[in-house]
Amino acid sequence: MIKIPIQNKESKIFPVFLISLLLIIFFIVPIFGNLYWAQFIVAILLGTNIMIGVFSIDSSKTIKYITATMAFIIVTIEFFHAQFKNEFWLIFSSSLWVSLFLFLEIVFLLKVFEKNDKNIHRIQGGIACFLLLGLLFAFIHGLIFHINHNAYTISENIKKGGLISYKFIYYSFTTLCTVGYGDITPNTPIAQSFSILEGLAGILFPTIFISQIVTIHRETIHRQNKKQNQN
Repeated sequence: MIKIPIQNKESKIFPVFLISLLLIIFFIVPIFGNLYWAQFIVAILLGTNIMIGVFSIDSSKTIKYITATMAFIIVTIEFFHAQFKNEFWLIFSSSLWVSLFLFLEIVFLLKVFEKNDKNIHRIQGGIACFLLLGLLFAFIHGLIFHINHNAYTISENIKKGGLISYKFIYYSFTTLCTVGYGDITPNTPIAQSFSILEGLAGILFPTIFISQIVTIHRETIHRQNKKQNQN
C-alpha cells in the first residue's frame, strides 16, 4: 500500500499568514493608511494575522496565550485612540506593538533556526522574520516620533492625511532595504541610532539567515546519510 504523506497544520496555514502579512504591509496600509477610520480596521487585520501566524507554527500554549492577549489589548487601545485621538493612547499602543513584534521576532527566529528535519518552512519563516523586523522598527520609529515630534523631519507629501505611524512602515522598509529616499530623515541621536541599526540589520539578516540555512541543510543531509548507512 502506498502511503500518502499528510501535511501538518504548519504547511497549510503558514503560507496564508505570510501572504496576508505581505498584503497588509504593501497593499492595505499604503492604500487605506491615509484614512483615520481605517486605523482600527488595520489593527484588527494585523492582530488577527499575527495570531494566525503564531497558531500556525508548533509553538507552546504559553506563547499562543501571550500573543492573543497582547493582540487583543492592542486592538482595544487602537479603538480608544481612533475614538478619542489622544496622544497617550497612540504612545501606549506603539509601545505594545514594539513589545509584541519583538516577542514574535524571537519566537519565529527560534523556530526557523531549530534543528528539526520536519521543519519545512525555513525559507517562508525567514521571509516572515524579515517582515516582522521591518514592522518592529516601524513602530520603534513611530514611538520615538510620538514622544518627540522633532526626532524626524517628514516631507509635506508624506504628512498629507492619515496617521504618521503608518508612514513609518514605509520609512522602515526603505531603511531596512538600505534604499532611503530622504523624505523622512532622523534628527535626534536616538532616531539616527535606530535608523543605522535597522540598516545594519537589513544587511546582516539575509547573510546570517542564508549561512544558517546552508549549515542546517548540510547537517540534515549528514544525519539522513548516517541513518541510511546504519540501516
